[in-house]
Amino acid sequence: MPNGVIRMSNDVQGVVETSLNINVVSMDADKAEICCLIYSLIDRGTLQVEWVLHALGASPAGATKVANGRYPGWKPDANSPVMHVVHGYLSASV
Repeated sequence: MPNGVIRMSNDVQGVVETSLNINVVSMDADKAEICCLIYSLIDRGTLQVEWVLHALGASPAGATKVANGRYPGWKPDANSPVMHVVHGYLSASV
């Protein structure tokens, strides 16, 4: 199962575009529940990760996927003054 950075931004160097973080894993005698937080700057990224999780859990594993809430995508304007400051900071810290 993927965990961590899925894709980096093509627009802003050093910025994560899409990530998946496993939050809580619960198990009992006959099932396991894995709760994940998916974040993406673009809504399509969230949907793609959900699709991958669904495909991984499909037969023969017999898993079901339940989506509870979603963060909306927020793609920054790479040409904004704030992003130039952030980009300069990220470049200096690498």
